[in-house]
Amino acid sequence: MSWQGIVGHDKQADFFRCNLEQGRLGSSFLFLGSSGIGKRKFALKLAQALFCQQNDAAQLQPCGDCPACRQVLADTHPDLHLIGVDRAHGKRSIIKAQLVGGKKSSTHESSQNLEQQTAQPAVADTTAMAAGFDIQAGDLSTHYQGLCYQLNLKPAQASRQIAIIDDADCMQDEAANALLKTLEEPPVGSILMLIASNPQKILPTIHSRCQTILFQTLADEQVKHVLLDSGAVETEDQARVLASLAGGSVEIALGAVDGKLVELRQEVCDLLPVFAQQPQRLAAVVESYVSAPKDSPAQRQCFQQVADVILRVFHLMLMQRTGVECSADQIAQLTVTTMLQNWKGDEETIIACIDRTLDAVTQLNANANIKTLVDAWIDDLAQIQICGGYMIPEL
Repeated sequence: MSWQGIVGHDKQADFFRCNLEQGRLGSSFLFLGSSGIGKRKFALKLAQALFCQQNDAAQLQPCGDCPACRQVLADTHPDLHLIGVDRAHGKRSIIKAQLVGGKKSSTHESSQNLEQQTAQPAVADTTAMAAGFDIQAGDLSTHYQGLCYQLNLKPAQASRQIAIIDDADCMQDEAANALLKTLEEPPVGSILMLIASNPQKILPTIHSRCQTILFQTLADEQVKHVLLDSGAVETEDQARVLASLAGGSVEIALGAVDGKLVELRQEVCDLLPVFAQQPQRLAAVVESYVSAPKDSPAQRQCFQQVADVILRVFHLMLMQRTGVECSADQIAQLTVTTMLQNWKGDEETIIACIDRTLDAVTQLNANANIKTLVDAWIDDLAQIQICGGYMIPEL
């Protein structure tokens, strides 16, 4: 039975329950794991459990009915602060002002909505200074209050304040540095949860000040059950196909319901057996699929989806070549069978293709130019196959 309906993260729940029971819960946590696997949902449910007025926090079982639980669900709890990238308004990063505040402007109202702040009186200039709010005494009325300032105020309702920073790997360096003081000297009883998918984009100074909680991708079977339980798909076959494409991410699986990812997978599987002869054809398909706004999170997610499709084929090849039992749907199995029939290299050649694809994902996370990355990656895969003795079937 999954904790609070959150699939795949029972160990993380046990960790927090154990620390709460022993009275040694930390104050700063970094939730790391692939996107779309439930990290934010876990953080909100944890906050609900800590705020619950009916059950003891150590039970980690929010009642869901008390005023505090309902406020968390409605995003109205005065001691719960959430910030992230305001993608609805075209933003691509978390800026310093979201953390330490800034001067009021015409965009002040939207900034407040993003940070989900509650109005608090300017009680003392020392509070502003403790939060890194660099203004003179008496000037608070002309500024809006950032997350660090809010956390240094007395809780409005509960015994603690909780902050959730989603997209923490999208913080500008200036914003991340502004958060350091709060992480080093967190207000008494406060808890900060930073959520990220790309550890390479987290400053070492932030990483070292947080307790890292790793979240694993979900198994295909778990993703399938989530899709069926949510009513996103009608049949088990649909759920199975989408789960196999999602790379353990419910978000990707739900996004693939419209069929675009399924179509991409069909095109990639059709081209893989012959692409060593004409790698530009596969590169064109990949580049077309990842044609979202340049260097946007959506573009990089699309690239990850393509890489997952290709990795899946090579993994199946390796398992079947080495005699390991594995299951595959009809499309994947046909591709793997065709490639293995013409694969004259050894298992090391398949592993080299897997390693090169994983390298491409690493380069993606390091902000490599996507077009250059795709061209180099596909060309290298073609060369590995040719040098490994792959016999290209007749077109």
